[in-house]
Amino acid sequence: MRLLLNALLAVLPLYAFAQDYPDCNQALQICSKGKLHFSLATGPGELNELENLSCYPGANQEFAPTWISWEIAQGGTLEFVLTPDEGQADLDFYVFRLPAPGQCENKEEIRCMASGENVGAPISEWIQCTGPTGLLPGNTDTAEQPGCQGGDNNFLAPLETQAGEAYVLLVENFSGAGGFTMDLCGSALLPCDTSDCTTLVSVEEPGHAKINIFPNPSTSGIFTLQWPESNPGKALVEIYTATGQLVYRRSLPPEQREAQIELNGSPDGLYILRWQSKTGYSVERFIIQNKP
Repeated sequence: MRLLLNALLAVLPLYAFAQDYPDCNQALQICSKGKLHFSLATGPGELNELENLSCYPGANQEFAPTWISWEIAQGGTLEFVLTPDEGQADLDFYVFRLPAPGQCENKEEIRCMASGENVGAPISEWIQCTGPTGLLPGNTDTAEQPGCQGGDNNFLAPLETQAGEAYVLLVENFSGAGGFTMDLCGSALLPCDTSDCTTLVSVEEPGHAKINIFPNPSTSGIFTLQWPESNPGKALVEIYTATGQLVYRRSLPPEQREAQIELNGSPDGLYILRWQSKTGYSVERFIIQNKP
């Protein structure tokens, strides 16, 4: 989907956490909304707390788990984006409502995100189910199953919270590489909130932000990218072969709306381009068809 980040997001402070939070009873208790960074968890927790997940009923092991908990001081919506340090990393997450703060027994699952790679299928069929994930306005589903089904986009509906409620979030990193950043926002207030961030994004239209690629097909391996809005920050371009091999990676400077990409000498075939910035992301396909 086309995502426009609230300008306040750019000025939220970043809090970094290097230690592990491997079990629900050892979750990091956060007191305010904002931007947080977590290093890659080093291993599974002592407890297996994934039984009876609606989106992943066969889950029996946690992968690089990070648990994060919070309480609601004033009710409202709550939304977040989880952005992996490694662009194509597969993050899964599960949100639970707790009977009381810190009380992990009898927690109630309310969001369940397990989408990811369709093993053995071309990357073009599932690339939209990796990378950034979370809870965003414009989404109404509360769960996505493993793999990448039709209609999956790696995002679920925001939370509707009430004062006094307590929640815990489990984030798993199936790729086992890099950490992740969590941007937490919404109209709800946490006990120590000083942020007036009420929404991360607005959804202007369904589907991905449109990136124009021309010429397509390219007969030289050289083509131009154009996108409708300038970047509020750096954008990242990655290009993969149809079998998932990364062949190109480039950061684009702020306030740019066009870039020329050169893949001279690349073999004929289908390629997948992933473009990502603070304004959103796009997954596009293009063809290189060299002249005879």
